[in-house]
Amino acid sequence: MPSKPNIASAVAFDKIHDLGRSPVIVTDDFLIGDLVGDDAAVLGGLAAAGWLVTDVAGAANSDIDLISGSAALKNHPGIIRLNTGPTTPAGGDEASLSLQNLNGIVLPDVSDDDSASDEYVYLRTFILFPTEITNHEFNFGLFDAVDAAGRGVNGVSAEFDQSADAEWNLVVTDGSSSTAFAGSLVVAADTWYDIELFASEDHCALWVNGDFQAETNVSTNIPDDEPLVPVYKVATEAASEEEVHIDAFQVRIPVTR
Repeated sequence: MPSKPNIASAVAFDKIHDLGRSPVIVTDDFLIGDLVGDDAAVLGGLAAAGWLVTDVAGAANSDIDLISGSAALKNHPGIIRLNTGPTTPAGGDEASLSLQNLNGIVLPDVSDDDSASDEYVYLRTFILFPTEITNHEFNFGLFDAVDAAGRGVNGVSAEFDQSADAEWNLVVTDGSSSTAFAGSLVVAADTWYDIELFASEDHCALWVNGDFQAETNVSTNIPDDEPLVPVYKVATEAASEEEVHIDAFQVRIPVTR
């Protein structure tokens, strides 16, 4: 089992406000802010970063909600719910939540040994499927378009597609050509998942709940020069509204100054 790249390690306190540091870190706990509108809803909190809901497909009523405290969400403050929309739900409905102002992440070229390298883009989130997963499709990762269905044209993501695989998958897409690498953790409803993605133009890896799931070193399958943006996607395969609960988000981007 490979070791996690160093990009996931704790950052020294005295480096947090150093503009010469690497990496740049953007975090959102979804604790502060307002939800505005439906079709073009922008989530406050890290509002300057520009969280945007997009109706990828369906009746144009995809939405996000702030979820108030409940017994089921203890120890998870700041929960948002991304859903495909309740109006005339149909198979193929899809919603995305993207961090628009970070559009422009280009995967770095890892020059060090994988296990010791800081030269990865690192994404982490905590998510939960609250009720059932029978008709669920979900992706979290980096994409070059927030309104492209499914895996899009270029991207790296953690994927759960119940009709294809019961486990978490690592998916890389380059020029609409996708390759999925199956993990070992079976996805269940009402379970929190800690998803960690590591991505460079030569190597990508997925960890879930602290356990290694999958990796690829086939660089021809990984987008290398396309600007990418962090995106959550949820879709339904039947006439039912599907949703995902999101607790927190972080991205770390290596820099050279």
